[in-house]
Amino acid sequence: MSATLAGDLLLTRQAGPTLPLSSPSPSTSSTASPATRRRQQVLQYQQHQRHHHASMKGSSSASSSGDASSRTSPRLPPPTSVHPGPPSSSPNSLVNSLRKHWFLVGLVASILFARAAPDLGAKGGPLMPEYTVKYGAVFLIFFNSGLTLKTEELKKAAMQWSVHTMIQGFTLGVVPLFMSFVVAALRGLVDWNPAILTGLSVLSCLPPPVSSAVILTSAAGGNEAAAIFNSAFGSFLGIVATPLLLFTVVGQSAGVPVEKIFMSLTATVVVPLILGQVVRFKAWTAIKPLNIPFSTISSSVLLLIIYSTFCQTFKGICRCTL
Repeated sequence: MSATLAGDLLLTRQAGPTLPLSSPSPSTSSTASPATRRRQQVLQYQQHQRHHHASMKGSSSASSSGDASSRTSPRLPPPTSVHPGPPSSSPNSLVNSLRKHWFLVGLVASILFARAAPDLGAKGGPLMPEYTVKYGAVFLIFFNSGLTLKTEELKKAAMQWSVHTMIQGFTLGVVPLFMSFVVAALRGLVDWNPAILTGLSVLSCLPPPVSSAVILTSAAGGNEAAAIFNSAFGSFLGIVATPLLLFTVVGQSAGVPVEKIFMSLTATVVVPLILGQVVRFKAWTAIKPLNIPFSTISSSVLLLIIYSTFCQTFKGICRCTL
């Protein structure tokens, strides 16, 4: 039978390609002869092989065409990230920066203006700083502080004795001791003017500043109530402590008008602070909606004090050079 099947395969190959035939019906296959059935089996086998090769060729051509298209298709460049350049300087940014740091700008302008016209803000000048600055400016600063601070905050600050001890001990203890070592070192290293070294020693023995300490503490976001208490307490304590420190550090002491200084501090520090608290208690509900810039007013008054101080300094320098 195998020889007959091989012969039939040879005959079909010589006859050429055959069209696909449908599978014989059961009635036909039952009546067909054995030779006919073998020929039908051969044709079915060839048809199956032909379909198999066609499907394999189609899949390989599809994959090759896909590879070719992937090779020939242009690749898009990767997206490039755009980095923003440096912010351009515009007039608006300059104006905003000046507004933000207006106090520093005003400080420099006050010093330059004092250098240009020292007679205007010096003692005896048209500004009359011996009255307007010494009493009026300091009075206004502490009045604003008493008006804006709550009474509970002042009471709480007054009871912080550890804070007061540290501040006063540093101001009237550590600073003079440190400056005495600095002055001794400078005197041994360089031939300094003795007046300059004595001035540094005297400066280190002074109590804390009255007005600038309060305003700068408030501007820095510190405890303004504690700054007010220590400014007032340090000023009163300095009436006694400063002469003792001068005698210890410099070796000399000066007569201090205790009563006059006490009355001046009471009039410029204690009285406006209490008066501001009274006004706050009576009329704060009517004042608060007005949105008065008390902090800006106090800072501007401090610039006036600085201007007057430098006017007096530059006027003295001009006299020395003449």
